[in-house]
Amino acid sequence: MMTVNEEVTPENLLEKVASFPLRGYRFVTMTTLDCGENFVIYYHFDKDYELHTLKLTLPKPGCVSSISNICFAA
Repeated sequence: MMTVNEEVTPENLLEKVASFPLRGYRFVTMTTLDCGENFVIYYHFDKDYELHTLKLTLPKPGCVSSISNICFAA
């Protein structure tokens, strides 16, 4: 079972993601679900073998900023 640690918005996504490398987390992966009227995007970060997951719900059609400037692997 996946635990969502925090919900984010398109407006605060980059700020939240930027805090993870500073606290020693590494970006693991993103998971995207098509939920009909929305996309749900999960951002997964790891520190000491524990995942921290951010959840972003994005209404269709929608656009969200890339996190690749913060987490190159994204």
